[in-house]
Amino acid sequence: MPTGRTAIIACSALIIANSAYGQSSERPKAGENGHVLFSAIPDNHIVRVTTNLQVPSKPEPAGTLFVWPGLQPDRSGTKFLPINNGVLQSVLTWGNSCEAHEIQNQPKAYSTWWISGQYVNTFGHHRSYTGCYSGPIMRVEPGDTLAIDMELVGSKWIQTIRKPRSNGPISFEIDMKGQSQHHAHFDIEVGKKDGGPYVEDVVFTDTRLVFAKPHHSNCRPQEKGPEDEVDTTMPQNGGKECYFKKITLKSKTRPTVADHSCETLKSAKSSRGQVKTTITFENARGLPMKLYWIDYNGARKKGVMIENGGKIARQTYLTHPWLVTDFNDACIGIYLPTNPASKHVIR
Repeated sequence: MPTGRTAIIACSALIIANSAYGQSSERPKAGENGHVLFSAIPDNHIVRVTTNLQVPSKPEPAGTLFVWPGLQPDRSGTKFLPINNGVLQSVLTWGNSCEAHEIQNQPKAYSTWWISGQYVNTFGHHRSYTGCYSGPIMRVEPGDTLAIDMELVGSKWIQTIRKPRSNGPISFEIDMKGQSQHHAHFDIEVGKKDGGPYVEDVVFTDTRLVFAKPHHSNCRPQEKGPEDEVDTTMPQNGGKECYFKKITLKSKTRPTVADHSCETLKSAKSSRGQVKTTITFENARGLPMKLYWIDYNGARKKGVMIENGGKIARQTYLTHPWLVTDFNDACIGIYLPTNPASKHVIR
C-alpha cells in the first residue's frame, strides 16, 4: 500500500477522465470553470511541476470549490494498467472535500480555505489505488502564496506545499509503480452535487513544467478556456522545461449583478411611515443572501439570512427601504415596498 498518506473514503474531488480511456467522460469542457492543460507526446512524460498558487478571497459559504494543479496519466503511457486513470493533485478546498470524520483536522466548512496533497482514482480497481487519498491539511488565508512542488523521485511522486510564515511544509507521497504522467492540469472545479460559489480569478505564478525529453510541443497548452490566460514562454533546455510567469483561470460562475439601485445606497434611509404593507423576497440566485431594513439614519437593521430557495415576508411601511446583499454584504439591490404588496425574486 502507498505510504506517507491518510486514506479518504468517498472524496468529492472530481476525477478528470478522458473519454479516450474507454471510461465515461467526466472531463470538463475547456473553460467550463477555468481550465488549462499541457500534455506530453506518447513517448514522453512529465517528471516535475512547480508553481505558486495565490489564495483567492473567501467565497460565499455555499457549495464546494476545488482549485488545483494536477498530473494525470495517459492510456498510451508506461504502465497505465493496472493502476488505471487517477489524478495527483494539490487541492485548495473551499467547503468539505470528504465527510468530516474521514479526514483528520478538516476545518469547519467555510471557516477557511485549506489545502492538501491528494491522489484521486475512481476508475481503477488496483488495491490501494482506488478512491481518494490525502496527506496532512494546511489552513491558508486569502493573499497567501502557496509554493507547490510535485516531483518524481524514483517511482514515487512527492507533493510538497509551503506557505509564508508557516512552521514547515506539508507533504504527501505515493509510489505510482512506474506509471508515467502525461497531462498537467490547472483547474477551478466546482462540486458535482452542490455546485460552487463565485470565485475571483485564480492565479498561478512562476510555473515550471519539466519533461523527461525535450519536444517542441511541450510548452504549448493543449486546452485552454476562452477567457483563461497563459503567458507566452520560450522553451528551456531544448524544450525539456517550460516556464510561465503567470497562468490565470477565470471562473464561469459569476455573482449576481447589482442593479442600479445600489448607486443610491449611501443616501437611502427610512422616513416616517403611515401606510402599512408587506414585502416578500425569494432567493433563486443559487447562493445564500442577506436582507436588511434600512433605518431612519440609513443604518442596516434586522439582518436575516435567506438560504437559496428560501422565502421571507416582512411587514413594513411604504417609505421603508430594504437592502439585499450577498453573504459578504455587497449590495445586490435596494427595494421599496408597494401597495398592494410586492414580491421580489432575486436571481
